[in-house]
Amino acid sequence: MVLNTPSIGGARYALLITDDYSRMTFCYPLARKAATLQRFVDFVKMATAFHEKDIKTLRMDNGGEFTAGAFKDFLHAKGIQAQFSVPYTPQQNGVAERKNYTVADSMRAQLAGAQAPPAFWMEALNTAVYIRNRLPTTALGERTTPFELWTGRRPNLKHFRTFGCAALVLNMAFKRKLDPRRKEDVHILLGYSAEHRGYRLWNPSRKAAVVARDVQFFEDVYPFAKKENGVIKSSDLHAVDSAEDDIPALIDSNNDDESGDEYMVGDNNVEEYMVDNNNVEDEGDNNIRPNDHGEELQEEHVVNAGEEDDDEDSSIAQRVQGRRHREPSAANLRQFESAYVTLTEPTSYHEAMNCSETSGRRPWSRR
Repeated sequence: MVLNTPSIGGARYALLITDDYSRMTFCYPLARKAATLQRFVDFVKMATAFHEKDIKTLRMDNGGEFTAGAFKDFLHAKGIQAQFSVPYTPQQNGVAERKNYTVADSMRAQLAGAQAPPAFWMEALNTAVYIRNRLPTTALGERTTPFELWTGRRPNLKHFRTFGCAALVLNMAFKRKLDPRRKEDVHILLGYSAEHRGYRLWNPSRKAAVVARDVQFFEDVYPFAKKENGVIKSSDLHAVDSAEDDIPALIDSNNDDESGDEYMVGDNNVEEYMVDNNNVEDEGDNNIRPNDHGEELQEEHVVNAGEEDDDEDSSIAQRVQGRRHREPSAANLRQFESAYVTLTEPTSYHEAMNCSETSGRRPWSRR
């Protein structure tokens, strides 16, 4: 795979090697095409040591890096049979060509989704290969994954995160007990380390890639999209992390009427369920309230709407039938209590001791 844009590590090419049996793919960055032989030698050593079996056949195109004499000499020394495709006939090497298209599309999608600069193409490519190796494929019957066939164990997908999202790294190099345990620099997820059990992260402040295990991700924040250089403050992440859903209060704290208006809270909207208190008359025994159309209905008609007047508007009766009676407001309760206290309760000690309720019931008083 040839890309003219140099990556952050200086690579301009990528060597993809796919195992025909398991469809496991390995990606190697190349600064020059001349480094293809050394990368393939590293692959042969790794595969031979891992499976304790020799590679029998290598199928490739007619690229100059493969037809060079040194490459052919290595294949001959290892007993590997070389198979070249006919020029301008990529279908003869269909497995490798199809894999190139698949991971290249995934690489472009990740770069576009994170709005990352083109220099991070190698990181996106490695992440695409890493994910594809752990996903089912039709070539294997969709019952297993390349990783499982290659290693003999099922892959774990719980650590997958969104490429290019913001992250905060745990500070393991603190010197004093009161030092913060979390680094203030906001990092960016680049992928997964092949040599460590950790994440590859980009530090925009230091302009360097790091590997960390204890990371807090913010998958809805993309630093590359925030600013051109990808530098944002950790306070921006704290604001996103502590943000609450915009749900309106059920009772207005500034309204003396504690009964308030009742609401049915949906996802992002509020639907009024009861009639507004400002449109309901609270005077005396006049139990009249307007319906949804502004018409006045007697309280008896509201309760018995399902039993009487069958020939009248049934839609109004169905709307008001299930509604409960309106509870008395707090203002009305306080007014009633004050009136009750004024009429029945004594206002002084002398009045309380001489009232009719306490006369003859004072065993503690002096005779």
